[in-house]
Parts: sequence; structure tokens; C-alpha cells
Amino acid sequence: MLMHPFRRALLIFISPFFPLLLFLTALNFGIVQTVGNPKDIKTIISESGLYSGVVPSLMDQMKQVDTSVGQIPTSDPTIRQAANQSFTPAEVQRNAEGAIDSIYAWLDGKTPQPNFKIDLSNVQSSFAANLATAVQQKAASLPPCTTPYTSTSFDVYSATCLPRGVTPASVAAQVKSDAAGGKGLIDKPVITSADLKSGNSGQSVFSSQLKGLPTQYQRVKKTPILLIALTILCAAAIIFLSTSRARGLRRVGITLVVVGLFMLAFSWGLNRANTNFIQPKISLSNPVMQADMRKLVTDIVQRIDKNYWTFGGVYAALGLAALAGPVILQKRGRLPHKETDSPAGQVGAAPEEEAMPAPSPKPKS
Repeated sequence: MLMHPFRRALLIFISPFFPLLLFLTALNFGIVQTVGNPKDIKTIISESGLYSGVVPSLMDQMKQVDTSVGQIPTSDPTIRQAANQSFTPAEVQRNAEGAIDSIYAWLDGKTPQPNFKIDLSNVQSSFAANLATAVQQKAASLPPCTTPYTSTSFDVYSATCLPRGVTPASVAAQVKSDAAGGKGLIDKPVITSADLKSGNSGQSVFSSQLKGLPTQYQRVKKTPILLIALTILCAAAIIFLSTSRARGLRRVGITLVVVGLFMLAFSWGLNRANTNFIQPKISLSNPVMQADMRKLVTDIVQRIDKNYWTFGGVYAALGLAALAGPVILQKRGRLPHKETDSPAGQVGAAPEEEAMPAPSPKPKS
């Protein structure tokens, strides 16, 4: 029996949405699962090596530390060692992850505002002491001046001798005071969420520009459930609108297999694209930061790749099950071997009764 025109039109209209929903569900699920989970965000950043590269990158960018006893080059190995001993990756990570947790608590509606506090006061004091020790060793290597020192200021890294009255201890004390007072790597050792202002308004960005972000974030977190429900409803509609359940299952199964195989192929190609195209495009002036950013992008690509690999495999498996379902049911006798359509177009409905054969003509007497 032919399908009703309205029913056929509805099936044609709904069918393209099914593969689209399959793609959107996989993409949305991967994004929400990654971006919506502070634990995953912290793991990605930690595994990228960004924390260990912060201080070397900052040192390379600064070039020098200005003090009262001259400009101290950050390329000096003893200065870099002093910075690395103070600004350990563990300390940088602890402060960064505290801020991440606070921001996510605000996004989830648990707090009215982020309340993180990055306090590097102890780190600054440690750096000042380590820097002073390194500079004192440099000053101690200089011989006393045998002639009057003609320069108006003393620069410990450009001087060839120590002027009269200048000692390595006094130089170290001056450097320690300068670094502890804000001259050096850290101008402001304590930063709170309230310090992040919106332009010249004096308002926190979290209460002005980003005020509506928690509401939008919480809505986005619910979208995977909505998309999964819509995908299931779309598949069910295709099955029930088809001329038979078996044909509907075949349509759904073929779509699932095709989309699943495409996602598996995309997952394979994504890694190759990252290696051959994406990574070479990441070029920064700072070699340390460039290496860390490439590692970060690789970690994100691998998570996306894993998500598509998982969904592709699940879709392909479900598609094969949908294709095999009618065959199994037919073998078990739950579906007729030859599909017949009832007036409602459903498999399993009683076939139309065969016409009674015409009675044989009576013989002539």
C-alpha cells in the first residue's frame, strides 16, 4: 500500500535532521564535557607544561630587572636560577587552580562573584632574597677600584670594580629592598577577583561585562541531554513514519553507520591535521611559550579526537544493531519474511485477505 502523501512529506522533512543531530550531539557533548569540567581544564593546562614555562617565558620577555644598582640581565644563569627557585611550577599551579575553581563556582551559581586571591607575597620575598644572593656573588667577584670611580651611578653588571664604600653586602641589601618593594618580576604581588576591572568604569568585569555569563553557561550545560532526547525522538519518528518498522530501522541503521564511520575517519584525520598543519601554524616569539602552546593544542585535539572516536564507534555499533534487528526478528518468527503494510503502514499487521477464486462454471447439461 502506498504511503500517505502527508506522511511521506513529513518523513522527507524529518530525515535530514537525524544525521545533523547526531553530529551536533557528539560535538556538543565533547565541548560541554571539556569546558564545563574544571577538573579537565586543570588537567589540560597542567599536562601542557604551561606552569613550568611561565617564569622562563617572563624572564625572556623582560630581558632585564631594573634596580638601584643597575640593570640585571635576566639571561644571567644565576638570575634565572633565583627566579626558578622562587616561582616554582607548583606555586604557579596552586594559584592558577585556585582561581579556576573560584570562577567555576561562580559560573555554576554557587557564589555571587568569584572570590579568588592570588597572593605571591611570600614568592616575592623569596625571589628578592635569592636575587640579592646572586647579585652579591657577582659584586664579590669584582676587585676594589684603585682609582676614583667616575660614573654617577654604580651598575654591578657593567662595572669592572667596586667603588670605595660599596660592598657586596650593601649591593645585595639594595637589590633585596628593590625586589621586595615591587621592582623585579612582580609589580603587584596580591591580585583578587575584584582587581579585574571593566575598562575605566571601576566595576569588576564579573559584575558588568560578564554579568550574564553564569546563566548562559548553565543553559549550555543542559544542552547535551536536550540534543540526545531530540536525536532519539527523530529516530523514532523516522521508524514510525516509514511504510514499515523494518524499513524505518534500516533507514536509521544506515544513517548511524554512515555517520559513525565518518566520525571515525574524521578522528583519524584530525590527528594528522594537527601534526601536519595546526602545529606548524603555532608560532610565537617566545620559544618556551610556543612549545607549551603546541602541547596545549595537542592535548585539546586529542580530547576532541577521543570524543569523536567514542561517538563514532557507538553510532556504528547502534547502526549495525538496527540493521540486524529485523533480520533476527524474522528468523525468530516475530516479523513476516515478506513485509506487508497494513492501512497504517506497520509491519506485522494482518495482510489483506486473498481474493476467493472464482467458482468453476457448471457443465452444460
